[in-house]
Amino acid sequence: MDEKKMRRWMIVVGALFCCMTALTTVGCRADEEVKQGYEGELCFASSDCRQGFMCNEFSVCSTLEIGALSCDTLCARMDACEAPQERCAEACRNTVQGWSEQAFESFGECILTGLSCEEMRTEYAPQVCYERVPLSAERDARCGSFIDAVKSCDASASTIALRNSCRLIARTRTDELWKNTDACAARVVDGVCSEIFTCLNSVFNLTPALDYAP
Repeated sequence: MDEKKMRRWMIVVGALFCCMTALTTVGCRADEEVKQGYEGELCFASSDCRQGFMCNEFSVCSTLEIGALSCDTLCARMDACEAPQERCAEACRNTVQGWSEQAFESFGECILTGLSCEEMRTEYAPQVCYERVPLSAERDARCGSFIDAVKSCDASASTIALRNSCRLIARTRTDELWKNTDACAARVVDGVCSEIFTCLNSVFNLTPALDYAP
């Protein structure tokens, strides 16, 4: 096992996993309906399941699988290319939990067909394929507006955590969850720095948190 690759995988998983709770805190975001369908529970459509799960052909909520795409098939591809990852399936499921079906499909197709085996062995496939998940210009522009607002309030503030968290959510979440950023966009329009910082910390679960000191 390549120890360097293992560490890189776990770092990426940790970075992505820590953002999975973003958009779930109360703060200034809009209330959202709580989905009841955990893995293995009865469903009639994917909308009956919690975010990150889908209603499968057996009418139960399951982890994301689209056609031949699943974490198991992605890990099998990496194994076949002699680019195995430590606890691959578990790490994959933790990483893609909460992703939209479109984001998972893009990520999965990149792993299965977008990279050659040579690229698998020389590049870090999960990170490469995550970066290839489409990021809409509109969502990216909103992330940029949040960063600009923070810098306008405090030029010395670090926006690294905000940029990474916002772009992760912009790439991978459904429109329903992305709408929770509307509250912060409204705070930016209002222009009250303390409220902007509070909203961004809450919606994106930022660590370290933005600290506004007028």
